Amino acid sequence: MRPVLVDTTVWIAWFRGGRASASLGTLLRRRAAYVHAWVLGELMLGAGVPAAHLRDLVLLPALDTVNDEQMSRFLVEHRLRASGIGWVDLQLLASAHRRGVALWSLDRALTRATHAVRLPTWATSPR
Repeated sequence: MRPVLVDTTVWIAWFRGGRASASLGTLLRRRAAYVHAWVLGELMLGAGVPAAHLRDLVLLPALDTVNDEQMSRFLVEHRLRASGIGWVDLQLLASAHRRGVALWSLDRALTRATHAVRLPTWATSPR
C-alpha cells in the first residue's frame, strides 16, 4: 500500500469521529499513515485535540520538511500561485511530492492542487 501523508483536516475529522474514521483506521492498521511536523504543529495549536493523541501521532512515520527555497521553486514550477492553498499546504505538497507519497486532505483547494501536481490522493491511491 502506498504511504499517505495525512493532512490536518483529516486528523481533525478523525478526532471528531467524522467521515474520515474508517479510511484513516485502515491506513493506521496498515502502517501507511504518515505525518508531517507542520501538521503536528497545527494540531498542537488547535483546540480539542487530546494530548494523548498528539503523543501517539509523533510515533508515526514522518516526512521531512522542505526549505523555503525548495518551496518557492515548487510553487513556480507547478504554477500554484493563486490556487487557493496556503503556505502550510504548499509545504505538505512539496514534501509529499519529493517523497512520492500520496496526500489526503478534506480541503478542496489542497485536493485540487494535489491533482494539479499529479500527486496521488488517498481516493486514487491503491488500497
